[in-house]
Amino acid sequence: MIRRVVVLLALLPATALATPSSVVPAPGTSSPTSATSAIPATPATPATPATPAASAIRLRLDDCPDLDAATIEALVGLELSETPAPAPGAPAPAVSAICADGLVVIEVDDPITHKSLSRAIDPSASPAAARSRLLALAIVELIHASWTELTFNPEPQVPAASTGTATPVIARSGRSSLAAMVRALRVRPVRRFRLLGMGASEVFPGDVTRFGGGLRIGWDGRRLGWSLDVVMHHGDRDESAGNVTIDSVSADVAAFYRVLPETPTLRVGLGLRGGVAQLVGTPAMPFDFRGGQVTGPFAGPLGVLSLSAPVGRVIIEATMSGGWLPVSVRAQVDGGSDTRVGGGWLGLRLGVGVLL
Repeated sequence: MIRRVVVLLALLPATALATPSSVVPAPGTSSPTSATSAIPATPATPATPATPAASAIRLRLDDCPDLDAATIEALVGLELSETPAPAPGAPAPAVSAICADGLVVIEVDDPITHKSLSRAIDPSASPAAARSRLLALAIVELIHASWTELTFNPEPQVPAASTGTATPVIARSGRSSLAAMVRALRVRPVRRFRLLGMGASEVFPGDVTRFGGGLRIGWDGRRLGWSLDVVMHHGDRDESAGNVTIDSVSADVAAFYRVLPETPTLRVGLGLRGGVAQLVGTPAMPFDFRGGQVTGPFAGPLGVLSLSAPVGRVIIEATMSGGWLPVSVRAQVDGGSDTRVGGGWLGLRLGVGVLL
C-alpha cells in the first residue's frame, strides 16, 4: 500500500504540492498583509526515477503467441507479494512454459527448495484475454506448493540433488523434460482413430461355420465412438447331392458406448449389417442333379461387444457380435435342408492394428 501512495505522489503536478506561503505576488502588486515574511522560491529539483522492482520470477515462454510475458510476471509478482518468501533475497524461481497441442506445460525450478514442479493446463476454455492470468495463477500455485513443504519440513533428511542456483529448465535441458511431458500427454488423447486387420468367423444356427477376414476403422471419444467393418466370409456345406459354396461380403457400422473408457476398453454398441451373398450348388452326380446359383442382398440390425487393449501404438481387439437378418439369401438343396445367409447369426472377430 505504501508503494502505491509513493507512486501517486510522484504523479501529482508540482503546483498541487505548493503551499499558500510560497505563492509569489505578481509584479506591481503588494503582498498580502497577513504574511509575516516572504519565503523565497526554490527551483524544483527533478524527481529521481524509481528503481524498478526485481521480477518475482524468471519466465520463458515457448510457442505461446497468445500469452504476454510482462502481464504474467506482473500478476505473479502481485500474488507473491502477499506471501513472504521463505528465504528473502534468494534468486527468483525460473519458470518455463511450452504451448503444444492446445496445452500449456509449466515447469517451475525453485532455488529456495531446489525442487522442480511440473503441471499441464488446458487454457482453451478461457477467453484469450484471460489466459495470461490463468497461467499466472497456475505458476503461483506451483510456487506456493514448493514453499509449503518448508513449513512442515524445514530441514529435510534427504537433501536435494542440486544445491546451486536454479537455471531455466529450457536452457539446461533443451526442453527435454517438458517435451517428454507433452509426449506423455499425447499417449492418452481423448479421441483416437484405430485401424485393424481382422480374422472373422460366423455361424447361422443349423448351418456351417464360415470363416474370413476384413478391415475395421474406428473412432473413440470420451464415452462414445463408432466403427466400420468390411468383412468377407467363405464356407462349404456338403450334402448327399453335392456341395454348396457360400461366399459373402458385408459392411457393419455400429455406434458404441465405452463402458470401460480406460485400458482395457470395453465397448457396447448397436448398428446395422448389410451385404451381398452368393450361394453356388455343385452336384455330386451331374446326371442326377442339376447345379444352380443364387445371389442376393442381406441386411439387418446387430449388437456388438468388444474389448481392446493398446500396447504402445499397437492395439489388440476382440469382438463378439450377433443379430438378425430379415433380408436374406436362401438356397434349397434337394434331399437336404436350406442353406442361407439370413435369420439369426453369431460372429467372432479378432483384430490387430495401430492407433492413428
